[in-house]
Amino acid sequence: MTVSVSSNTENATTDTVLQQTYQTPSNFELRAPVGSFTATVDSNGANGVFRFNSTSLNGTTSDVRLYKCFDTNGTSMAFGGYSTAIDPDTEGAWWLEDDNGNYVDAGATLTQGTNYWVNYVKRQRYL
Repeated sequence: MTVSVSSNTENATTDTVLQQTYQTPSNFELRAPVGSFTATVDSNGANGVFRFNSTSLNGTTSDVRLYKCFDTNGTSMAFGGYSTAIDPDTEGAWWLEDDNGNYVDAGATLTQGTNYWVNYVKRQRYL
């Protein structure tokens, strides 16, 4: 399986702009740049694992939410749930890793300034 990214942009913005543009919850706090990309997974039904990093996470893993924002209709939705392990096989799973590739346990305390990798799984579907 091959994942090809055909476009990728990073858009740092504010909580207020995200709430107005994508109707995110009023208590939403931006902790990483908003990224927009187009990707193709070359096998129907295969999973693509995507990742980005952030040094702005604090609190615990249970405090962090991953949101998917839709440019087409100006809405957003929570993306899946925090996985109990590194799980590239379950669509909607997402988890944090440290710089050494170690899974960050659910409920672990996060330290602002530390680099964490946010990983998430999306399945390719052909219509």
